Parts: sequence; structure tokens; C-alpha cells
Amino acid sequence: MTCRTVFLALIFAAGFSPVATADDGFPPDPAGRCARLHADTGIPAYKGDFDADERQMICHAGYLLSLNAGTLLPDWVLESVPKANLSGPGDRDKSSFKPDPQVVASTDMGKNGPLVVCSDDYTGSGYDRGHQAPAADFKYSQERTDESFYMTNMAPQIGIGFNRGIWRNLETQVRDWTELRGKLTVITGPVEKAPEFDVPVRGKLMKRRCGDREKSIAVPEAFFKIVYQDQPRRAIAFLLPNVKLDWHELPNYRTTVAHIEDLTGIDFFTRFSLRDQRVLETTLAPMWAR
Repeated sequence: MTCRTVFLALIFAAGFSPVATADDGFPPDPAGRCARLHADTGIPAYKGDFDADERQMICHAGYLLSLNAGTLLPDWVLESVPKANLSGPGDRDKSSFKPDPQVVASTDMGKNGPLVVCSDDYTGSGYDRGHQAPAADFKYSQERTDESFYMTNMAPQIGIGFNRGIWRNLETQVRDWTELRGKLTVITGPVEKAPEFDVPVRGKLMKRRCGDREKSIAVPEAFFKIVYQDQPRRAIAFLLPNVKLDWHELPNYRTTVAHIEDLTGIDFFTRFSLRDQRVLETTLAPMWAR
């Protein structure tokens, strides 16, 4: 690990509420607890000025995320997906959407803490609770499948034609690639503003039934997914507007990582030198073979 990567990790972690103690034998900081997940890519970092107090890093066994207190959505969700994760007893029908207990702990205000999002917040909204790290990536364990249903892993998505269409197709495609390649790192998240798309959700907010009702949940204009393979080193990125789309058109929504960085202000692949980042981030990858 380079000095630059260590520096970025320390800066990014500053201002985040610890969610565990060292008593269990693990590092007390979220980045340390989830070190194995971001080992291949580094931790996403924020470019330029940002308010660290407005974000909380959360580590679960299967994924690491950065919760944005302004949008009440994850800015990004990072998962390392080995082939072994894709089969097992995990059954999403036995899981239920629920508030993230780490957010409850971090607010010290119980279930009505200002950052807590619950399943009822989506009731009557017209939007699906869209997984960022999909449940089917964690079939190796019912516990891990259940963990994927925390509301910090959700964002409002158009249902028919997006969450239940092209987005599901993309998730399936990534699992197909994992089956062939053995292990991939996947980084997913909402894009609050995507001016290049004509989207009816522009400027939409979801009123809340839980937590601080003075705060609304932002409806993203688009979503990104970045898929990274370490050996050989390569990446493919997608940017999809939050609208009903033809699922066959997935290859048309390929983009560069650099473009996603411009839209989100997030720096990906912090493990690498600036030169190596440029190669990974400015290349428009061809559609990977199945």
C-alpha cells in the first residue's frame, strides 16, 4: 500500500463515527474492519472540499458504504465478490428490509435518529427500494443475505423497467462475469444529478415516515456501477438514468470511470498511482464477454 493510499484512507475516515470497538479483535474503524473488501481497489475518496461530518462510513461483513447525511443515501457501496459468494442457502424471501443498526448506534437517538431510514419511508412513494449491493451476491449465507436488506444499502429506483428490468440485468451480468473470473470488486451508487439525461425524477424528494421528518430522501437521477478485475487489471463502468429502459440496451450505457468521478466528486481506485488511475479511468471498455 502506498503512502498516498494510507493518507487518503486516514483523511476519508476522519469525522466518521466508529461503529465498533476493538474488543472483538477487529480494528475499531470501518475501513480497517472492511480492509479485505477494498484491498484490490483502495477506498473511494472525495475530491476537493467536502464535509466529513455529513458522511458516515459503515462496514458490514459483505460490503462497505459511505452514508450521505444530506441525501440519506449511500454515496457508494463497495463489495468484493468471489465466485463462492454466489451459491448457498441464502434466500431473499426469508429477508426483510430494516434500518441499519450501525446508524442507530451512531446517532445515539434510537430508531428515530436523524440518519435512520426505514422501509416505511418508501411506502406509497412510487419507488422501489433498490439494492446497491444485490442480495444475490450473498447467497453463501442467510445472515449475509439478510444484511444486504439494511436500508443504508437502498436507494429509490423506478420499479418496472429499471430496478426490475435493466438494473437487474446488469446485476445478473456482473454475477456471470464473476463466475468466469473468480472474483470481482464492484462499486455501486446513486448519482444525485446527471444533466446529460432527461429524467422525470429530476428534483424529486421522498417525504419520510421515520426519523427526522424535516429531512427528505433524495431521488437519484441516475445510478452507476463500476466493476473491477484485478488479474488481469481492467474495469468496466456503467451509468444508467433512473427511468424505464430496454434491458437489451445495457451496452449503450457503458461510460468511463472518469465521467462518474466528474458527476459524483468521488475518486475511485485510490490504491493506484495517478498514472495507473488514468489508464483505468479514462478507457471506455468494450462490453465484456459473458
